[in-house]
Amino acid sequence: MIDPFWAIRCGMQIYVDDAGLEDYVEPSSGKTVRVKGNPIAGSVAPADSVYTTIFEYKMRDNKDLLGLSCYMPDWLIPGHDAQRDYSAKIDTIFADL
Repeated sequence: MIDPFWAIRCGMQIYVDDAGLEDYVEPSSGKTVRVKGNPIAGSVAPADSVYTTIFEYKMRDNKDLLGLSCYMPDWLIPGHDAQRDYSAKIDTIFADL
């Protein structure tokens, strides 16, 4: 059997193993999924993939591309309660500096 992509699959598995993912039980279905934790926001996020990439780039006329993102955590949405809480926690952490 010839397996030309073994190195790519192995590299991807090493990346996933080192990504700091943790088990999370999804409340409505009871299904266990692997997620990234965010200790400052106190929330979890999906593992890195093309669908969880947040487009934070600006266009020439200073318009952002956030609308192209498939996933957007609450703490990154301007004006959301989670975003205000996140900003307050960051301000508290850096207030001592």
